[in-house]
Amino acid sequence: MKISPNKLSFIRIIFSLLLFFTKPLSYLFFIIYLICSISDVLDGYVARKYNLVTDFGAKLDSIADMTMFLSLIIVLLPVLNFTLEIYVLILIIVILKIASAIYCYIKFEKLSTIHSYLNKITGLLIILIPILLISAPSENLIAIICIIATIAAIEEFLIIRYSQYLDINCESIIKLKIK
Repeated sequence: MKISPNKLSFIRIIFSLLLFFTKPLSYLFFIIYLICSISDVLDGYVARKYNLVTDFGAKLDSIADMTMFLSLIIVLLPVLNFTLEIYVLILIIVILKIASAIYCYIKFEKLSTIHSYLNKITGLLIILIPILLISAPSENLIAIICIIATIAAIEEFLIIRYSQYLDINCESIIKLKIK
């Protein structure tokens, strides 16, 4: 049975919301989070491999990514003992991502995110956060991830700012064709 990329994105949304009903960093949390992570990796792969890329699918993927990210933050932040600097970095990332989404909507009349390399690396690092918290809890590691995520969010904003048209698959600001 074939599963469509959109179904994988819907699965990620549903399971991301289920995280709210689990104990943070419990076995059930990790099982649900693993399902979310696998669906995150597979939806884009399936869409590209079987030529099922659509505007709706890209929007749904972005919504699923944000749902997963926000669920993770909301569920994990109360149990983590980060410094104020880490919380400030996380707030900056959230503000930058919201600003990029709003700016994208104003400029292109579409709500979307850019699938740049830095955003993909950030997504992978976010997927690894719960595992890193269990195996090697380190505030320095979380700070590095936050700095990379901040740079990715700034790059996304700049790509949107300097793009003539919306290309959600723009690989980086370096590859942006500015005319």
